Amino acid sequence: MDFLVVFYVHNSVFLCLLACVRTIFLGGCVEIRMLRQLFQEGLLLSASVVPAPMEHDRWLLVFEKANGNQERITKARSNIEKVYKRINGALVDAQEIGFKRVSVEFND
Repeated sequence: MDFLVVFYVHNSVFLCLLACVRTIFLGGCVEIRMLRQLFQEGLLLSASVVPAPMEHDRWLLVFEKANGNQERITKARSNIEKVYKRINGALVDAQEIGFKRVSVEFND
């Protein structure tokens, strides 16, 4: 991701293109605005709220992509994965992205 920041200074369109290619093919963590775009293009198939590993009563929002990879949402303007304190917060973000249906998984 560091090399993308260098290109941003010279050509923001090139940065956007590289970010899209990384997101579409590699998966990982992406900001909500990019997830909205992926959803509108039909590249996100489903959304799930899952327990955050190693954190009690915390949640992650995970997306299944058309290519079989998974995507997770990051905090705004950051590469840090967004961890939700409440399931409702994850559901609101999924709805803002465009999902009408979200699955919720619980620990055993």
